[in-house]
Amino acid sequence: MLVCLGMIADEPATSRMGAETMKRFFKISEAVEYCGLSRSSLYDAHKRGDLEFTKFGSATRIEKSDLDGFLDRTATKAAA
Repeated sequence: MLVCLGMIADEPATSRMGAETMKRFFKISEAVEYCGLSRSSLYDAHKRGDLEFTKFGSATRIEKSDLDGFLDRTATKAAA
């Protein structure tokens, strides 16, 4: 199976001029920025089995769909 880091296949390529791309896999630091949780919260969720990490050699990544699913399962909406 071929796994492409960075972009989802059907997302357009971007120039290096600062345009954002939709990533399929986040670095831990990118996942922290994306979801607003701390690095240690993500690692704790992984240790509990609530969040899956993917390894590419020594690189640890979190798939966007796994992170979104984790956030959906654990978020609590506050009443107005």
